[in-house]
Amino acid sequence: MRSFEVNAARLPQTRIGSRYAVAQVDDFLDEAAAALTCWEGGTPSALHADDIVHKEFRSVAFFGAGYDADAVDDLLDRVAVQLREYEPGAQLRAEQERHDEREVRGMLEKAQQELREKRGEA
Repeated sequence: MRSFEVNAARLPQTRIGSRYAVAQVDDFLDEAAAALTCWEGGTPSALHADDIVHKEFRSVAFFGAGYDADAVDDLLDRVAVQLREYEPGAQLRAEQERHDEREVRGMLEKAQQELREKRGEA
């Protein structure tokens, strides 16, 4: 998810069901888009994925219009996933996983070679 996608998102409003206060969500989405913009430019952001995951919004009063809560939550989940990829350590963890995978493959290939040698197949 990129910052322009957050800015372009159009969330459905409803008068029934679980819904969030429009102004509060809009303000937070502006913060989320700004955080993504920072990371896209190579600068860390003060807003983190955990801030997004734990954000709570006011519910709208009885039959008042508000953003559909599920739609807001889905959008913010996508933003949190992207921020986790940008945040410090994500690249290091990915490199470590690739290293570990190469190491395991090397060990497997060595074991297979040794087995072929024992069988006289080499």
